[in-house]
Order: sequence, then C-alpha cells, then structure tokens
Amino acid sequence: MKHFVILMTLIGGFLTPSRYAAAQDCEVSLPQKSTFLCNKDRKKALAQNQKIYTLKHDEASYGFALLNMTAKELTKVLLKDPFTRSYTTAWLGMTATNQIILKKYNKLFEGEIKRIREYGLMKTFFQSASGANTRGKSEATIQTRAVY
Repeated sequence: MKHFVILMTLIGGFLTPSRYAAAQDCEVSLPQKSTFLCNKDRKKALAQNQKIYTLKHDEASYGFALLNMTAKELTKVLLKDPFTRSYTTAWLGMTATNQIILKKYNKLFEGEIKRIREYGLMKTFFQSASGANTRGKSEATIQTRAVY
C-alpha cells in the first residue's frame, strides 16, 4: 500500500503540470532559452497572428504592401487583444480629440496665414486646445486667448 501511495503521488505530480501546460506563464525570453511548452504556445500564437494580419498588394499603392483589412476591421481586432486594447483606446481618444480641435481651429481661423502675428495666434490656440497652460481657466477664456 505504501508503494501504491508513492506511485500515485508521482503520477499525480507528473500529470498536473502537463494538464495545465497551456495555461503556463511563459517568461519573456529568446525562443532558444524558453521551454518546449512555451515555444509550442508561441508558435501557435504566431500562426494565428499570421492568419489575421495578412498583406495585400495593390498597384494603386505604388508597390507598398497594405494590411488586408479595413481600418474598422483592424480596430476591432486590436480591441479584442488585451495587449493592444489600452493602446488602441488611447489612440481612438486622441484621434477624436484631434478632430474636435481641428473643427474649432477651422471655425476660428479662416483662410491662409499671411502675417507673423497669425502664427502666434495659431500657436496660442494649439497650446490651449491641447491642455497646455489651461489650468483653472474656462473654455471661453481659452478661446478668447486663441482669437486675440
């Protein structure tokens, strides 16, 4: 009975790590320095990414290879991935903010810039629109500063 308990403990000890091998945490390292199971998981993830991120060649793009998906499809893919989700969310927020700033700029400044003074006004506008030097000031004050 004693040998049976030892045998079952050994078998359980060998089976448990192999059962949870897919959920194993792999350290960041070069492929040649990682374990067999981690390399297997990496190759599987790489093959999956190669299926998702394929390239298309379009003559209209002057020989540049493009991603074989639209911007909306790419955004959906990036939002699904936990690693890229935070970066994509920040990028989308920055893009939306830039669109708002551009609309405000186009309302305030019409036409071509012809004088040096207008460059100063533009600089002030973009500093205030980006949040620089705007602590404790209302949006009306910021817009007034940008116009004058």
